[in-house]
Amino acid sequence: LRGMVALVDFWATWCGPCRQTLPTLQRLHDELGDDFALLSINVEPEDREGVRAFMSEHDLRFPVYVDNGDLQRRMHVDTLPTAFIVDRRGVVRDMHVGSWGLSALRGMVEALLADAS
Repeated sequence: LRGMVALVDFWATWCGPCRQTLPTLQRLHDELGDDFALLSINVEPEDREGVRAFMSEHDLRFPVYVDNGDLQRRMHVDTLPTAFIVDRRGVVRDMHVGSWGLSALRGMVEALLADAS
């Protein structure tokens, strides 16, 4: 992903704020182009089929990775949703806990996309 701006988002189907944020992530995934990567990390390895059904039911088309807990522990994620914004050099530029609106998220990502360095 080096050279791309990435958003790493941890979520679960049972998490209300996660459910509010996911449509925003779909819009960003659809609109921001090839220099943007969404790494959607679901934390329900015991319910992969339920995650697939949830994605289909809510018309979420971005790739979802299911974490068995290892990545969540390594990233010190204990509240959902938690998102990390990573710049083109692989540096975590922001961490956000809780749901957020499209304009705030888009502003941060677009500023990093505009930074060609």
